[in-house]
Amino acid sequence: MSIRVPLLDRALRGSVSLCLTAVLCGCPGDDTPADASSSAQGSTSAEDTTSTGAETLSASSGTTEATSGTTADPTTGDPDSTGPGTTGPTIGCMPGSPCCNDAGEYEECFIDDVTGLAWELVPQGGNPNVVDALAYCDGLTLLGSGGWRLPSVDELRSLLRGCPDTASAGACGVTDDCAGTDCRDDACDGCIDAPNEGPAMFGCYWNPNLQGECGGYWSITTPGGGLGWLVDFDDATVRQRDASLPAGLVRCVASLQ
Repeated sequence: MSIRVPLLDRALRGSVSLCLTAVLCGCPGDDTPADASSSAQGSTSAEDTTSTGAETLSASSGTTEATSGTTADPTTGDPDSTGPGTTGPTIGCMPGSPCCNDAGEYEECFIDDVTGLAWELVPQGGNPNVVDALAYCDGLTLLGSGGWRLPSVDELRSLLRGCPDTASAGACGVTDDCAGTDCRDDACDGCIDAPNEGPAMFGCYWNPNLQGECGGYWSITTPGGGLGWLVDFDDATVRQRDASLPAGLVRCVASLQ
């Protein structure tokens, strides 16, 4: 099987921006009460991919506009302020570091500053089952390096930002060490009541440097019974799905440092 890895067009980048406009009117001594008004507008768009097996990758494109958002807490994944696409680490990287080009942009892969793991920057298209996902990662070469693999559920949870219950060390009971179906609890519903309100483009619950569709990503962790655990970055849930179905997305991981 041959799966092509999409190349990152440096001229096209996901944008993360928030515009705030405040207008205050009123004059000292004027009998007319001051009329204060403020408006804030933001927009997000995303496909709903959480419940069907027909998910497909829609790679995002746009003009990169760096923001001065705050870094998410690496323990809870909770940013200092709220709102989709408005907070998170500064977009970009240090030239000379792994996956970083001379322009200070991630190329082909992304280094998570919390774990030090390298992640595929733009995930593959399509919706493979777990067996095909494993084969894809095993055969992946980025920046001339192999050693890529399908991540565990703990590693996928380490990518979550903005939803403390399912981020690393969160209350969700599903981990590499507790992978049975009985390990899943209400905390694993993450931010199911606030879909696409994460800190990245389109409200994805991951680091704003990452690209791709938010939906459910396969892990190598299994509860048994032919099932596999996924982490869904639309709503930061941890859930299971029939591992034989072509119904998950794939983002490979490696240790390059």
